[in-house]
Amino acid sequence: MLLEHETITMRFKLFLFIIALFAFNGLSGQVRIDTVIAKKGDGIFSILRNAGMDPATHYEEFYKLNEKHIRNGSELINGKKYLLPDAPDSFKNRGTRIVVNEQIEKPIFDKELSKLAVKDSTLKHSVYYIMYSPNLSDGDISERSNNFIIQMAKELLVRSAKVYILEGASSTDNPRKEAADKDFGLLELGEYSGVINKKYLMNNGSYQRVLVLQELNGSARNYAVNVSHYSSSKEGLALAGNLQKSIRKYAAKRTDVKKGISIFDDEIGIYLAKNILAPVTILSLDSGKKALEKGIEVKAGKTCLAKMIMEGIAKDYAQNSSGG
Repeated sequence: MLLEHETITMRFKLFLFIIALFAFNGLSGQVRIDTVIAKKGDGIFSILRNAGMDPATHYEEFYKLNEKHIRNGSELINGKKYLLPDAPDSFKNRGTRIVVNEQIEKPIFDKELSKLAVKDSTLKHSVYYIMYSPNLSDGDISERSNNFIIQMAKELLVRSAKVYILEGASSTDNPRKEAADKDFGLLELGEYSGVINKKYLMNNGSYQRVLVLQELNGSARNYAVNVSHYSSSKEGLALAGNLQKSIRKYAAKRTDVKKGISIFDDEIGIYLAKNILAPVTILSLDSGKKALEKGIEVKAGKTCLAKMIMEGIAKDYAQNSSGG
């Protein structure tokens, strides 16, 4: 009876998410047309690159939208407003930062868009949700972890993936954090789960994974990396295994094949795994003797952690993308 009740409850939750999704689509049905003002020296290629679009893909559409205001085939008028093509594949649209408890969405990259270029389509039709686990006493993200998350997003985007970075307001901006109690922690995780599940349904049919960064102690130069997964998730185990193998290749010293991978044994991981539709994997960074005994020791700065784990991510996608 208990199992039957849990099954009915899960179906009811999925029903509510689907209803919410249709409501969201109805509200966002209006087409939004973005514009840009041309600066001195701008051409169609530079305008599209600065907007995070592939010029080769969107050149013709841009020309058709703005033909009356284009001179000699490609010259733009300084100070003139131009329409931008609808480009779901642009870096601006594929990379989104979400402030969860304020329901704010904005591009991960804006001014840096012109510096991004697609490397390949290795991760096309994949969606990654990257979040920072509120495991530190103040709940705020460290500079190292923030740099990792930004670099990770970049590495994924240039390989054609869609990326969501989820974050909460800082402890100074969010008065609810002053309580710092267990109930608030679960409430915040519930908000994260709700946002991810809505996006999951919007991207239904794509390969989707949740990556959680958990920094327990960032003071040491060398640190240990441990990859954990939910015991009941085959997809989570597969990704964790591929990440662990990749990280072992860059270890500071020879590492046992069983080190650096484990199942969730903390409240945060278990809660996320049970409440999020996509498989969840946690990357833990720690230091100290106990942490180094359990995890894979990595030299800070020798190899960027984001690039270090891309091998594992790409391998897992190649092996398991057909299964969603």
